[in-house]
Amino acid sequence: PAAATQRRHGKGVIHWDGNLAAEKAQLFPSYAATAALLKLLGVPEDFSATGPVRYGHRRTATQEIYFVANRSGESVTADCTFRVAAGRPQLWNPVTGEQRTLPQFTQANGLTTVPLKFAAFQSFFVVFDAQAAPPTTGRENFPALTPVQELAGAWEMAFDPKWGGPAAPLHRSTSCRQSACGPTRRRVSDRTRRARRAHPVRRRRAQHARRERPDGTRPPAPGTRGTSPAPSCQGARRRPPPARRCRTPKQASR
Repeated sequence: PAAATQRRHGKGVIHWDGNLAAEKAQLFPSYAATAALLKLLGVPEDFSATGPVRYGHRRTATQEIYFVANRSGESVTADCTFRVAAGRPQLWNPVTGEQRTLPQFTQANGLTTVPLKFAAFQSFFVVFDAQAAPPTTGRENFPALTPVQELAGAWEMAFDPKWGGPAAPLHRSTSCRQSACGPTRRRVSDRTRRARRAHPVRRRRAQHARRERPDGTRPPAPGTRGTSPAPSCQGARRRPPPARRCRTPKQASR
C-alpha cells in the first residue's frame, strides 16, 4: 500500500511501505527513515546535531561515552543533543589527552544538549558519568582566549638544570630583531664567505679563471676537468690478444 502499514507480531511490530518503499533496494533502511519511525514510537534519536557532526556511542556500567567528529574541513559550532537524562558532560581530547568538565549544557525530556566547537575535522569524546550535577551558570564550554599580559620590554626565561636545562637564564631583548641580530648575522655570513674565498683550492681556481689564452679562452682550473671532448672509441676494432707459445723441454734447456 501507498500508506505506511504496520502489523503486530508477537512482542514486535512490522512496518512496511509508505516512506520505506524507496528503501527496498537496500538491506536496511536509511538512518533518516529509521529515526522518523522511532520518533513515531516515542523514541528520540540517540544523537543529533545542528551541524555536520558524526558520532559513535558505547555504554559502560557507570558512563555514557560518545565520540563526536566534525566531518567538514571548516570550523563548526553546533548544539549536540545526547539521549542522556542525567550526568555532567566531560570533554576528553583524544589528541592531547586533556579532560575537563563542560559547564554549559541543558537537560530536558531525557535529553542533554551541549554546545560544542570543532576545528576542521576535529573530534572529541563526550563522557557522561553517573553522578547528576546541575549546569554552571556564567561559564562557557569554549571561552574566547584573551591576552593576559604583553611582554613589551626585555625579559628572561629560566629552565631547571636537573631536567637538562641551561644553568644560566635566557635573556630576550626587544631590540634584538631590529638592531642586534641583523648585523650579527651579516657579520657571520661575511666571515663565512671570506673563509671560503681564502681556501687554497678556491684561490688557485680563481687565479686560473682570470687568465686568458691568446685565442680569448680561459684554461680550466686545476682539479677540474677540461672542456675538450673525450676521445671516442666507437667503430674501432678490438685487437685480439697475442697467441701464447708453448715451449718444449728442449727449447727450455737452450
